[in-house]
Amino acid sequence: MLSHQELTNRIFGSKTSVSFYEFVTSILHDPDYGYYGRGRKHPGIYRDFYTAPELTNAFGICISKFIISQLRFFPANEKLAIIEIGSGRGMLMQDIADNLLQAGITEERLELVLIEQNISFINEAKQRLSHIKFPITFFSNLDELPFFDSAVVICNELFDALPFSRIRLNSGAPSEIFVKIEGETIHEIEKEISEEKVEKIYNRWFSDLTGSGEVEIAPGFDIVLNRISKSINKGVMLIIDYGDLAHRLYAEQDPHPTMRCYRNHKVSDDPYEFLGEQDVTCSVNFSELIYEAIISGFSIADFTDSRSFFIRWGILEQLSALAGNGRLDIEKYNEIQKIKNLVLPSGMGDIFKVLLLEKGIREDGLIY
Repeated sequence: MLSHQELTNRIFGSKTSVSFYEFVTSILHDPDYGYYGRGRKHPGIYRDFYTAPELTNAFGICISKFIISQLRFFPANEKLAIIEIGSGRGMLMQDIADNLLQAGITEERLELVLIEQNISFINEAKQRLSHIKFPITFFSNLDELPFFDSAVVICNELFDALPFSRIRLNSGAPSEIFVKIEGETIHEIEKEISEEKVEKIYNRWFSDLTGSGEVEIAPGFDIVLNRISKSINKGVMLIIDYGDLAHRLYAEQDPHPTMRCYRNHKVSDDPYEFLGEQDVTCSVNFSELIYEAIISGFSIADFTDSRSFFIRWGILEQLSALAGNGRLDIEKYNEIQKIKNLVLPSGMGDIFKVLLLEKGIREDGLIY
């Protein structure tokens, strides 16, 4: 049975089939019934998964150290904007701001900008950040972002939330997955790739695949990156997300899909149940992200796994200090395990990647 008849009516209208891209856009972003869309109006959802800043403040401490290292690239007499896109409940920005203040960074030096579509999250973040001395501005949409001369932009698990198409390969021959409705039954059918943009991305990264399987294509990276690039004169952009380069994500023979669905902290591969009540996502193709970033005016400063990034910015020192600070109780033990999850290969350490972009900083793009 379908979860929301109203939602399926909006998805299909008078059509009997839509592309998977159209389908997932609706079940995630329909303003009344979509997973993210309804969350803009109703507090209490988005409890189906945790992001790293919700698990431990070690994440934000490391990023604050990274930000401090970047201050030398910006004039001391200019205010630097710290912009977080998809800021959620403000936990990451709180950890960053607290540690920047502890490091002696003054409110004259920085301003904080949070972009979040969920109104209840914005209200929660305002309360959480009420003690912070830095000037703070909130926006509900990336299109509202004004122009900043100098900025550090943070995107933590942003690009995995964008809608995506699914391309199925049969002995190397691609076709696009469409979703068909018959009565109350939803099933998949295959058609020719419907959008030129999707086809170009496919040809860019996957035309040499010879096996049978499935790949995902998120065609909206360029829109986000262009919007950010147009909003800053010079700056650094830190992207943290799960995924990898295209050739590592998908094997040449029989590429395996990365789509997954989250509900109540459980993972499935069925996007057709719990419509509007589960998150549907896929791994980020960092090859495409890098390609679009360069076209948008950014230079590539670094690409690494999250383990290497967090080790570089002091997470092992945090771990050592915590482990060596008095008696090991259950609370301290749990915090140690959460920090370990950021760096261990079996946790986030290898799964999450870090892409560092820069614009107008140095000609060679090297900022370390």
